[in-house]
Amino acid sequence: MMTTKTTNPNTALLHVLSDVLNEPTRVSSPMLRGPYTKAFDAIGIQDVNVLLAIDPMVDFNDVFITEITPFSTPVRGTGAGSSPVSGSAPSPPPPTRQRKLSVVEKRTVLQLQLWFREFSAQNQAISPLRRWFKLTSDTFETWRSTYDPTAASTYRGTAPSGSNTVSTALENYQKGIKRDVTEYKHLKEDKFWLNFRRQLLLTAKTQGVGNRSG
Repeated sequence: MMTTKTTNPNTALLHVLSDVLNEPTRVSSPMLRGPYTKAFDAIGIQDVNVLLAIDPMVDFNDVFITEITPFSTPVRGTGAGSSPVSGSAPSPPPPTRQRKLSVVEKRTVLQLQLWFREFSAQNQAISPLRRWFKLTSDTFETWRSTYDPTAASTYRGTAPSGSNTVSTALENYQKGIKRDVTEYKHLKEDKFWLNFRRQLLLTAKTQGVGNRSG
């Protein structure tokens, strides 16, 4: 039986953030949210469907996130249990910094997309949204340990179906021509040049490489 939780794309995104990326999702202050949550909010990622539609290596390029800078180590001897001075001024707000997502963080989002597509191809019987709930931080790390980087290029730009045919024809054409200049005879008259050109064009056509130069 499918629950509302496993059929809600917004809840699926919260699962990815909290249970896969280990982001704090139940915090009162936006400043305490994790970097992925902030970056997702910045470009309008509200559910997993939008997460699958972006290009992490491009769409996060101009996104800045604000983080709290960790306090420096307190001076030895101040004592964590000492009482504050009566009437002292309130503590200043913590310092912050702005930064972009690192390349590693952006590639992590890309790998989430790749994992989903790979898992979906192998688990068609599971509904798309429920597939996300099969992923945890541990299983994601295990998948990443065997991840093949060439899968990214396959996902981001699949080669046209006829590309192998073109490559094979080109290879055959290159094998059929002479590579050594000494194999060519000196052309003394124009008629020999015309005959050579006809043979060259015939070789190209018979090997499947069309003449584009006319």
